[in-house]
Amino acid sequence: MINTQALANIRALSASNGAALLERVLHAYLADTPPHLQALHTAIEDGNTDQLRKTAHTLKSSSANVGALALSQRCKDMEQLGRNNTTTGAAELLADMESSFQAVRQALGALLEKET
Repeated sequence: MINTQALANIRALSASNGAALLERVLHAYLADTPPHLQALHTAIEDGNTDQLRKTAHTLKSSSANVGALALSQRCKDMEQLGRNNTTTGAAELLADMESSFQAVRQALGALLEKET
């Protein structure tokens, strides 16, 4: 579910405090993702493909950074819908993204528990 090399890369950014840095990054990701998912709901409801693209792009990058590669790929697919100026299939894709995020949240939560 989580690419552990991505987590190792975050730890490596701080030789003296890598574990604390990783903890901050993961907590920020877990806090920031639900509002992004809600913004995607709103963009789909409003037919706002530009907002759909931008929000999906942001979520794609943050998900990849924490090793949630399957979720990142789904975000890339959502971003492409925005680029193609369509919301066709976006609601189904968003439901899949939300399900993936729940699994990621559990995996990262377990990792955070183990780390602390």
